[in-house]
Amino acid sequence: MSNCKSVFYNGVEYASMRDLANALNVKYSTLMSRLDRGSTLEEAINKLKGYVYKGVTYPSLVALSKVSVVSLQCLGVRLRSGWDVTKAVETPLNPGNRFVFRGVEYNSVQSFADAFGIKLETVNSRLCSGWSLEKIVNSQVAKSGVRQVVYNGKSYPTVMALATDVGINYGTLKSRLNSGMTVEQAVDVPVRQEGVEYNGIYYKSVEELADAVGMTYGGLRTRLSNGMSVKDAVEHPKYISPSKAVECFGVRYNSYRDLCIKLGLCYNGLLLKLKSGKPLEQVVTEMLEYLS
Repeated sequence: MSNCKSVFYNGVEYASMRDLANALNVKYSTLMSRLDRGSTLEEAINKLKGYVYKGVTYPSLVALSKVSVVSLQCLGVRLRSGWDVTKAVETPLNPGNRFVFRGVEYNSVQSFADAFGIKLETVNSRLCSGWSLEKIVNSQVAKSGVRQVVYNGKSYPTVMALATDVGINYGTLKSRLNSGMTVEQAVDVPVRQEGVEYNGIYYKSVEELADAVGMTYGGLRTRLSNGMSVKDAVEHPKYISPSKAVECFGVRYNSYRDLCIKLGLCYNGLLLKLKSGKPLEQVVTEMLEYLS
């Protein structure tokens, strides 16, 4: 923005931007920098002059946030959305630690966000901007097509809310509903427990074994799905040493990277597949077939 043109501010004409800065006792270079970054003249000056709250002028948003009931980030969102300083500073973010929405009680904003499948950051940001809970939910429904489900005469806003209430895995419930089961069938049919034996001890499920040996359920389940025995799935190294010499189909390579360079394979892809528990020769075969 040119410094030589006359400018109007609050009904007064100034010969140049520098004259305006001097008259308002704000730093000229900072004013120009804010204008160059897209701020309007009004916004740039307000930021430089500070924020007035209850008769006190706060030199920055950071200083103002120290007397605010909401965070610095939230305060900034509100002011950029056009809120006046008093409302932005004094309006609480959350509707309360416990609140009722559509007849369902929620212990926190987090539980509300989980129930409707909305990111907590999104809910907080929209609450910051003054959105009602109804508007937040309706916006999510319009975006994702989420519909309410009814079980035993009780209405739930989402499948996630139902899964949480009845204590069933969300992925299992969603998969069952997608396969054509009714809501009652999806909830009431017992989840099959797959027993496994390891080192002479019987475990009621893969999840129980994973907990006992200090593995993640997903990691152990993936290894078993790839055809590994229970013993190999549990004891296979979790860390693949990239500098270790390896042998594949009778050929010795200085390292996994050396193997990938010579065979034209993706190094990161190879390591990822090995971590899932697949044997090296099977991984190499699959990758070569994909490339052919």
